[in-house]
Amino acid sequence: MDMEKELLQKALDSLLHGSTQIISEVDSYGNLQHREVRINDLRVPLIEKLASKLVNTPAFALALEKAFTAEVMKKIQETVLKEMKFSDLPYQLKEELNKQMIKEGVALRKMKVILEVIEKDEHPR
Repeated sequence: MDMEKELLQKALDSLLHGSTQIISEVDSYGNLQHREVRINDLRVPLIEKLASKLVNTPAFALALEKAFTAEVMKKIQETVLKEMKFSDLPYQLKEELNKQMIKEGVALRKMKVILEVIEKDEHPR
């Protein structure tokens, strides 16, 4: 019975992990190089398939709801407002915002004003 379990485990490992194959190539210097590549590895497609099914479940939606509490959302908003710049936005979004601002007659400018007040001393010492 142990041999059957071992063979079954090896078959499952082979199906899931695929197998390795040695590939010989000539590099740019003319040297023969050997490298091992994994072929028929089903782990990534299986995980992607399972993940696509998981995200459509009510339990996943509930878990997300519980994870993103009002406190977490407020912290994310504060961090984004403090650290994110217009230049950080994706190109398409920046272009869309620029078009909308031109349409509305709004301009986005960055200014820095440094004001120094010098008062005249009326009572010299």
